[in-house]
Amino acid sequence: NRVLANSNYKKALIAYLELITILPAQCFAERFHQSISTKDRNALTYFTIARSELDTIDIKQCFRNKYNTTIDEFIKKKLGKGDYEKLMQEILALDVNLNERNFENV
Repeated sequence: NRVLANSNYKKALIAYLELITILPAQCFAERFHQSISTKDRNALTYFTIARSELDTIDIKQCFRNKYNTTIDEFIKKKLGKGDYEKLMQEILALDVNLNERNFENV
């Protein structure tokens, strides 16, 4: 156990885990920003649906850290408050809602 605690293997494992969890979220945060900025609804829909059950929470955190605003606020600012925008915001909020739900009654 002591060997693993201070080994290069542990450092490499931590670096790998950070890479596979943080890097995709950062990349998708940039893609979300670009699709919202250019009002590319097809891209926004694709990214929202494709990532909705995977790492939305991480993406939203990276987005906020990089752009000093939330995805919801940015959607409202750049795209407005129509039905499409509300739908995208609801899908992006699903991860948070699912984590808070009590599934004992299901």
